[in-house]
Amino acid sequence: MSNRIVKAAVMVAACLTSLAATQRLSAQSMEHNRIGSWEFGIAGGALFLDTSLRGFLGSGAPEYMFANTSNPSSIMPSAEARIGYNFTKHFNVSGSMIGEFGSGMFFLTPTAAITLTTDVNATTAPFFRFGSEITRITGENERLTHSSYGVFAGIGLRHMLTDNMALNLEGRLRADKYQEVPMVRAMTYNPMAQIGLSWFGRGHRDREVTKMRVDTVRVDRVRVDTVRSVRVDTVRMAAPAMPAPAPARPRELFTLKAVLFEFDKATLTRGAKDTLGVAVRYLQDHSDVRVEIQGNTDSKGSDEYNMALGLRRAESVKEYLSSKGIDAGRIRTMSKGESEPVADNEINGKDNPAGRALNRRVVVIELP
Repeated sequence: MSNRIVKAAVMVAACLTSLAATQRLSAQSMEHNRIGSWEFGIAGGALFLDTSLRGFLGSGAPEYMFANTSNPSSIMPSAEARIGYNFTKHFNVSGSMIGEFGSGMFFLTPTAAITLTTDVNATTAPFFRFGSEITRITGENERLTHSSYGVFAGIGLRHMLTDNMALNLEGRLRADKYQEVPMVRAMTYNPMAQIGLSWFGRGHRDREVTKMRVDTVRVDRVRVDTVRSVRVDTVRMAAPAMPAPAPARPRELFTLKAVLFEFDKATLTRGAKDTLGVAVRYLQDHSDVRVEIQGNTDSKGSDEYNMALGLRRAESVKEYLSSKGIDAGRIRTMSKGESEPVADNEINGKDNPAGRALNRRVVVIELP
C-alpha cells in the first residue's frame, strides 16, 4: 500500500507543479463562451494496480485465477470516454465509461463526477474532479467480480488548442471496496494518469447585439390663415423648413486594450486573436455590416510616428479579419494616433504608465 501512496503523491505533486507554472495564464480568457455547453472527451493513460488487488487477481489454482499469470502486471493501459455539461464557468457534471485491460483481464468502470474549474472560458485552467464509480472485473475462465462501491478524486490541467478543442492532463486516485473478495484488505487504492482531448459545443452567446433605436420626428400640419382687406387676398404661410435628421452615429462594437498590444508594437497577441473571434462571428452572422478599425497610441514618440503606429495596428486587425473570410471591402482603417486618449499619459508632469497602457488600443465600430 505504501508503494501505491508514494506513486499517488508523486502524480499529485507533478500536477501541482504544472498548475503553479501556468496559473498566471488562466486570467487570459478567450471570448468564446463555454457556459451552457456540452463537453465530449476521450482520454488514454495508465492504471496502477493496488498490491492487494494484484495479489488476489493472480492467486489460486490456474483454473480459478482471474489473471493469466500469477504475477499480473502492475500497470494496465486505460481508455475513457466522457460526456458532461458546463452549468457555470466553475461547475460541470459528467458521466464516463473507463476500460482497462492487461494480463488476460478487462476492467469496465462507469463513473459519475463533478468537476470544479477556475474558469471554463480561460485559455489555460486547472480543475478538480471527484465522483463515484463501480468497477466490474472480467478475467480468465469466465471469472467475474465487481466492487461494492468506489470513489475517486483527481486534479488536472486544461489548455485550449482552439475555440472548441482542449488538451487535458489529469492525475486521479481511485478507491474501490471489494467486500466480498477474500483479500488482505477490502479497500484498494489505484492511482491513474491520463492525457486526452475535449470538444465543447456551442455555449450561450458572448454578447447581445442591441438594436439601433429609431426616433420618429412628428411634423405638425401647416396652418393656413386668411387675411381680409379691401380686396380679399389669401395669404399662405409656409412652415419653416424642418432640419434634416441627424445621421446615425457609428456604434462601437468593442475595444482591444493595452494587454493585447505591447509598447511600440502592432503585432496581434494570442489574446487579441481570441477577442477578435467575437468580431469574426458577428461579421459572419451580419453580412451587410461594415466596420471601421481605429488605431490609437499613447503619447510616447512624435505625432507622425504615432499616426503611423496607430495605422499599423488597425491594419493588423483588418488582415486578421480578412484571413478569417471577412471581405476586406467591408473594413476600413484609420489612425487616431495620440489625439484621442481615454486616460492621462502624464500626471503632474510625471509619466503615467497605467494611463498610457489604456491609450494603446484599437477600437472597432460599426458604420451606419
